[in-house]
Amino acid sequence: HWDNALQGPRTVAANIVRGEAEGPLYDPVPYFWSEQFGRFVQYAGHHAAADELLWRGDPATAAWSVCWLRQGVLVALLAVGRPRDLAQGRKLIERGARLDQRQAADPSVPLKSATV
Repeated sequence: HWDNALQGPRTVAANIVRGEAEGPLYDPVPYFWSEQFGRFVQYAGHHAAADELLWRGDPATAAWSVCWLRQGVLVALLAVGRPRDLAQGRKLIERGARLDQRQAADPSVPLKSATV
């Protein structure tokens, strides 16, 4: 994926400069995007281990998201027409953030504000 091509060299360079012991580990949150039927579709994380699915918005509309949680922690997100959800969700996945399900289900609440 192009994101790996963009981020990988930065990690290699940092490890060369700082040394392997102090350099960053390259373990990004998996991510992809596509445009399908005129809609921007983005996905981040791994949903296979999730034990809860949470909708943000109505899938009958042009913009909605789905969050997958594992014991309350966001592990994956699919965003259709909601790029801000994806950007915030990707950072929350990386941090292992726990979500308040009631707030996270409300599409008018920024995802980053729905953390516990």
